Amino acid sequence: YFEANEKFQQYCEANHLTDGLAVTPPTPEAVEWMLSGTTYPRDKVIGLMYPKKGIATVEKIAISAVMAGAKPEYLPVIIAMIETITAKNFNQFHIVNEILPVFFISGPIVKELGINKKVGYLAPGYRINSTLGRSVLLCMINIGWRDMTIYASPGGPGQQAAYAKTIIVENQDESPWESWAEQNGYGPDES
Repeated sequence: YFEANEKFQQYCEANHLTDGLAVTPPTPEAVEWMLSGTTYPRDKVIGLMYPKKGIATVEKIAISAVMAGAKPEYLPVIIAMIETITAKNFNQFHIVNEILPVFFISGPIVKELGINKKVGYLAPGYRINSTLGRSVLLCMINIGWRDMTIYASPGGPGQQAAYAKTIIVENQDESPWESWAEQNGYGPDES
């Protein structure tokens, strides 16, 4: 197992299919397990990912989610994040280089999944916070063919936020205002 896993890691590194960190092999069993987190069909097209306009299907997103270390219950959020950055009115060219997407998560899903919304929510230590953003990055790499040796930071030193993106989680429990989701026309039970 360890030798096969190391060969997989070396393959991913040599072919620029990872962010430089170790990835979980997306075996058929692992991908099926991940797909159990959504009711979408595996071949549903979510959008095109830049820079090379790769077709983001639910199955391809699930593969990257497995590689990132996510759990099936995270998959609907990851799909929503990919839907957001592949929307026709979103200019993906801005996130192909060093400018990175910032995701704002609001609603009951925060509590349901246990997304850290307090101290350290941008820091390591919380699997869900880290793997949500990392799943998006691996989708950008493996579906959009973003080569991190080129598109990480042309001419610059890069930035650590590129590893897991920025996920801002609303702490509705301690907020005196209605949720961001409600302020934008969603119901109190919608995320």
